[in-house]
Amino acid sequence: MDSLNQKLASALSFTTPEMIRWTGLRGITLKSAKNEVRATYRGKRTKEVQIGGATFQFGTGISCETRSASELNLVERHGVRIVFGEPQSILTAEQWVTKTCRLMSLALRCPIACRVYTLEREPSGSASVVTPWSASRTAETKTLHPLFTRPKKQTVYAKVLRSWFAKYDKLEPVISLRAALLSQPEKYREFEFLAYVQALEALHRRTRPTRRIVTEKQFSVLQRKLVEAIPARWKAKGELVRKLSYLNEISLADRLRDVFACDKELLSKLFRDEAQDIALIRDIRNYLTHYEGKRKEKKIRAYTETLKFWYLTSKVSLLLEIAILRAIGFGQAEVRMLIQNDPTYRDLCKADHSR
Repeated sequence: MDSLNQKLASALSFTTPEMIRWTGLRGITLKSAKNEVRATYRGKRTKEVQIGGATFQFGTGISCETRSASELNLVERHGVRIVFGEPQSILTAEQWVTKTCRLMSLALRCPIACRVYTLEREPSGSASVVTPWSASRTAETKTLHPLFTRPKKQTVYAKVLRSWFAKYDKLEPVISLRAALLSQPEKYREFEFLAYVQALEALHRRTRPTRRIVTEKQFSVLQRKLVEAIPARWKAKGELVRKLSYLNEISLADRLRDVFACDKELLSKLFRDEAQDIALIRDIRNYLTHYEGKRKEKKIRAYTETLKFWYLTSKVSLLLEIAILRAIGFGQAEVRMLIQNDPTYRDLCKADHSR
C-alpha cells in the first residue's frame, strides 16, 4: 500500500460486542432426562439499503451455548457490512466505520461497537484494521436496555439509515458528546449533566437555526437604532455594538421549551411540571457555569448532592436521546413506541426529582 489515500477497499465489515437483547427468542425446551437444552429463535435476515454509492448490509444473529442442563447462554450480535460501489481509500473506509459505530453506540447504549473491522481489498484478499479508539480501556459490557435495535419495517430502517449519514456532519458535535459520555462510566455527575444540556442546546441550534426572538428584519431595524443611541465618545462603544449582535438569541429555557413541545404526552410523565423543571435545569446549568450569588448557590449545591439530582440527570439524558431520535428520522409515533417500551423510561417516570 503506497498511501492511506490509495483506493483499494471494496467493502468493510465488523461485528458488535456481545449484547443481551433476545429480540428473536421464541422458546427454550429443557429435557432433564437427556441432560439437553434446546433454544429456538426467530432470525433476522440481512437487509440492504443503498446509501451514497454504497450498499449497507445489517444482520442479527443469536448463538446458543450450553454447558449443562441448568446453564444456558444466549448471545446476540449485530453484523455490519458495507459494500462500496467503487474502490475507496482507507481514510474513507475509516469515516464509514466511525459514522456507523456512532450510530450503533447511540442505538445500543454501548461505548464501543467495534474495535477491529475487516477491510476487503481490490483485486482480492482482506486485512484486519484496528480502529483509532481500540486503545480505550472501556470494557465491552452487556447492554441490558438498548435505546433501539434494527427497525422491523424496511421503510423506517432505510429512512433512519439514510437520514443518519445525511445529517451526521451537521449533528457531529452532539453525537460526539453523547458517545463521549457512554465511554466514561466513572464520571462526575455535574460534568455529565453539563454535557447533556450542552448537547441539547447544540442540537437545537443545528435543527432550528433560524429560531430567534424576533425576525431578522425586525432585529436589523432595532439593532441599527440601538447602535445610533450609543454615544460615539464612549470608549466601550465597539464592544457594546459587538454584543448587540447576540441580543436576538433565544435563551436555554426557550430552547428547552421547544424540545419539550415535540411530545408533551411522552415527556409530561418524566417532567411533571414543565415550567419548574425547565427552570431547575437552567438554574443548575447556570450554577455550574456562572456565579449568581451565595443564596441561590447554596440551594443548588444542596440539591446536586442528593439522589434527586441523579434522577434529573438521567432524565435529561433520556430527553437528549428522544431529541436525537427525532433529528435522525424517527417519526413521533415511532419514537413514542420505542421510549414507552424502554424500561429505563418507565423506571424514571416513577422517580421524583423535584426541588
